[in-house]
Amino acid sequence: MHYRDLFSKIHYGNQEIFNKKLNWYFDIKNILYQKQSKEKVIIDTNQLIEEYSSLTNLKEKKKKTFFKTKKISFKNYLNNKDLKFKKKILNSINCLTKKKIQKYFNHFLIQGSLATNDYEKNWSDFDSVGVIKDVIMQNPKQLIRLRKILKIFYNSVLKFSKFQHHGIILFSEHDLKNFLPGYLPIEALRGKSLSIFEPSIFSVNKILKKKKSLSKEILIGRKNYIKKGIKNKCYDHHIFNNKKLSIPLKENEKTLKQLFVHIGFMLNIPILFLDAKGKSSHKKDSFKKFYLTIKNEEIINFIKKHEYLRSNWSNFYKNNISLNKKLIKYLGKNYFSNCLKTINYCLKKIN
Repeated sequence: MHYRDLFSKIHYGNQEIFNKKLNWYFDIKNILYQKQSKEKVIIDTNQLIEEYSSLTNLKEKKKKTFFKTKKISFKNYLNNKDLKFKKKILNSINCLTKKKIQKYFNHFLIQGSLATNDYEKNWSDFDSVGVIKDVIMQNPKQLIRLRKILKIFYNSVLKFSKFQHHGIILFSEHDLKNFLPGYLPIEALRGKSLSIFEPSIFSVNKILKKKKSLSKEILIGRKNYIKKGIKNKCYDHHIFNNKKLSIPLKENEKTLKQLFVHIGFMLNIPILFLDAKGKSSHKKDSFKKFYLTIKNEEIINFIKKHEYLRSNWSNFYKNNISLNKKLIKYLGKNYFSNCLKTINYCLKKIN
């Protein structure tokens, strides 16, 4: 199910669904690519507030874990390589600070390769995490105002990350007090993220009882999308400009962004697999851990094929939106069947 479909009805007292709706409400695909009336935005906003007010603290056993955030040093950040590229990143951050984004967030962290300085230009996107204040979650005007701020921010991100396809990973204060299994692992942030605010304590009450794994559910959900896509000969996921990616891939089809998103998901399999196995890891470290755990050369080589693509994207990307022959040939005729096979194998290992 697409997250947007969750807004078809109110889900009282369901934190997992609320968090999905919160992230869709502020997602780049929703804000930039969905043509919504003002009335629809108001309805969704009021629904979010109503659901948030219905949430109660979960009674499961919890463990408090925390770290001190590290403020980004623009002087040091800009002194590193790719000054022109990094100035564009700085411009995006300035879009937020000029709008006094701290009024809306307790935390705003840059994470992923832009924070750890192992990014790939033309590939790496702007990965970030935000914690929205309770007072904002209770104010419809402020939520709508924040959407407008993020619209400006997302458009600035697209100037250096043309394939940006997701928004900020968002949590509410309630989420941090009831940190569900399957949320972004705290290990992905501790010591490997940069704050645009002054240093502070990022603290969560992590639920220890694992009723179900959200990471496993993500893998199952994507498996079903791919299986359906192979059958219907089109991939009904991350649709841009009402265009679906064809299966098998077609040369010159204007669906490069859709394929880019899928390739990114395949690169997330190691971290999803490890989290589902109770071995959460930072993405940068997840590949070696995954290869040591999975112990299957065929699966390992298939994921490494995506790693190579990430590191050599400029050899396959020709600054347009169409699929080219070289990229299709590299992925192979049975690409999506191999994706399905890989996910199925990982799910069996999780079980």
